[in-house]
Amino acid sequence: MAEDDARDHTATTRTQPSDAFGALGNDLRTAVLRTLADEEPCSFATLSERSDADTSAGFAYHLRQLDGKFIRQREDERYELTTAGREAVRTMAAGSVTDSVDHEPIALDEQCPRCREENLQLAVADNVAAVACAGCGAGVLELPVPPGGYRSRRSESIPDAVDGYHRHRIRSFADGVCPDCGGASAGTVRRVESDERGSDEADDDVWPPGEV
Repeated sequence: MAEDDARDHTATTRTQPSDAFGALGNDLRTAVLRTLADEEPCSFATLSERSDADTSAGFAYHLRQLDGKFIRQREDERYELTTAGREAVRTMAAGSVTDSVDHEPIALDEQCPRCREENLQLAVADNVAAVACAGCGAGVLELPVPPGGYRSRRSESIPDAVDGYHRHRIRSFADGVCPDCGGASAGTVRRVESDERGSDEADDDVWPPGEV
């Protein structure tokens, strides 16, 4: 089926982002999602007991704010997560929008592409893993990784995790699928000429000079 034909046969129900995020703006509601992630399906009584709600009526109000988008009630009247609910739980676990991780430099057993000395280090600042040479100061790359990717690993395993995480992302882009939103993606490789930014700046930011 052609891509245009596929889009013609796709129906979309859209919720305003402010409404969707607003529904999660309460600790009791996010706790409901976590409980369902661990124990679903759950009855109203079970969810209410697990919550900090003062009354069942108050808890019912919060449950209604989630119902239909992040949770749904089954035919047996118990509740389970929707796809959006599972995505919200994964986002909370990853810490992508709540946590900031820093990590001291980790020595890498690789040569610097500029000075050829084994002085490369990987350091993390605000969830971004940056590889640079401690000898000549050359920056090699900067790649973001969700906080959960750092928290669950020992220091020595972080470099391999960063590498694996982004290799899978690049593979997805190469397959024409954005790993973030699932949309169609297309990539190009463009040669950067030195006169586009000046030879000194090109030498500092791109290695080898004149390439991407």
